[in-house]
Amino acid sequence: MTESHIAIGIDSVCLFFMSKNNVLVSGNQLIWWPKGNPPQDRTIIKADVKTVSMSLYIPMVIVSIIGIIMAIILIVINNKFDYRRIIQHSHPSCNNLILLGNILCLLATIPLGFNTKLVNIYHFKS
Repeated sequence: MTESHIAIGIDSVCLFFMSKNNVLVSGNQLIWWPKGNPPQDRTIIKADVKTVSMSLYIPMVIVSIIGIIMAIILIVINNKFDYRRIIQHSHPSCNNLILLGNILCLLATIPLGFNTKLVNIYHFKS
């Protein structure tokens, strides 16, 4: 049994910590800690590798590739028929820029969703 005594100001406060029962005794009152131990004084950071299941990753890659192909087709159509009045009024340069941005976003789904269980653990250490 370990005991500690703390004096604060004029009045003294007695705290007794009973290590066998994980109980903090203050005067006549018992303080019971949740989970049996006093709370920790700092945040514990644990490294954890998050993964995406292959049954979700593969369809998303397929949808991304289909979207990339469709965007490339639309860019080709936009540039091939740029003499048409309806395409000239729809600002083809803005359309091409939007389509290129969509292609970049769809390309990002491939490496960002990759299953990290297939990569060695030493690549994650910094």
